[in-house]
Amino acid sequence: MTFFLLIIIAICFIIYGAYVKTTRDLRDVKRIHEALHSVSGLDNVIKVLSKEISETGIITLAFFRKNRETMQLESEKGFIPILQHGSAVKALFTQKPQRADHRYEADKNLCAAFGENSLAFIPLRLRRDGCCWQINNCQDKQCRCHSSGPGPCWIRSERHFRGEILGTYKEKTSRCLNCAAFLPFGVLAVKDTSTWALSRVHAFIDDNFSAALKNAVNFERALHSATIDHLTGVPNKRSLITSLRSLLKLSTRHNQPLSFCMLDIDFFKRFNDTYGHQTGDFVLRGLAQQLSGAVRESDMVARYGGEEFSIILPGTDKQTAVSVAEKLRKRVEEHVFKNEKQDLKITISMGISSLPEDGIDSVAALIEKADAALYHSKKTRNKVAAYESKMSSTTPKKERKQKAAGNKASVVIGSN
Repeated sequence: MTFFLLIIIAICFIIYGAYVKTTRDLRDVKRIHEALHSVSGLDNVIKVLSKEISETGIITLAFFRKNRETMQLESEKGFIPILQHGSAVKALFTQKPQRADHRYEADKNLCAAFGENSLAFIPLRLRRDGCCWQINNCQDKQCRCHSSGPGPCWIRSERHFRGEILGTYKEKTSRCLNCAAFLPFGVLAVKDTSTWALSRVHAFIDDNFSAALKNAVNFERALHSATIDHLTGVPNKRSLITSLRSLLKLSTRHNQPLSFCMLDIDFFKRFNDTYGHQTGDFVLRGLAQQLSGAVRESDMVARYGGEEFSIILPGTDKQTAVSVAEKLRKRVEEHVFKNEKQDLKITISMGISSLPEDGIDSVAALIEKADAALYHSKKTRNKVAAYESKMSSTTPKKERKQKAAGNKASVVIGSN
């Protein structure tokens, strides 16, 4: 009788402990979600989660985010090549926490960077909206993932990828990283602790916050699409105007110089007619890289539209801006854009306006005078021109608009 009584008491304690744990977890989840409501952006969400995780005794050291373009896991502490063996990469693909293994060179380097003898990695993933074969509308019925439930398809599908059997697992990995069904997007590097604690924290985040993480990722993607030109990868016109407004106010307030450069590819329409628009897009991307790689971090290269680019040069007077633009012009003139078919060369024309030399008091005036200088340089091509008061502010675009407006007025008058 006593034995059964002890069993009943033990069961009651287990049930009570489970109830207390569940209640505490629900309370923690509610508190964390309330904290997440006031933040936006993936980095801020990670900071909130890391702070909450630290209360469980697990200290977060860094967040390594997946970069599909560079094929690396990147953070402020460094980077880890995704195609290189390591515990962080293993955690990313297996979706299970991993402890650092000093047999891997990447793990040795990370432990040295953090000053820790032992690390662990917790993978983070997005909420699943469907299976890989549903997301990609794949009809490869030979693949192990076809018509199956959720799971890490990048592992289970072996070398299958959307109906194609790839030659190597390295090629398979490269393809999967760019697939919408590949859900892991990064790993948390934490101080090593017990396997049970790592698994519990991983499950806690995965079960309760994968949707919040997905919303943060989608927010960043939407923000990126709104401010970055999709073809060249540099800021677009909207981002350019926003930055110009801010920098113009600062320059005026602190009496600091500010220069603005507009540039145009010479004879680009003829170039597209000769080589095709795909080759033209290739050159636009290459030009954006050349310009971005030759300016300061404080400068901003943006695509204004079509074949036109703009460069903001904070703290730069007109004379210095002309010197910088001339170096850029020569750099582009000497550069060879190599594609699969042939080597290509282009030239650019550039126009510059500056504050305070040109008496500019608005963003519109800054752009208008740089455009007028560009129009002047386009008369001879492959040239840099700085705005002067004698330059006409009437560019071909304005002439066409004025002519169209005059024709419209004539039609209206004639109809009366």
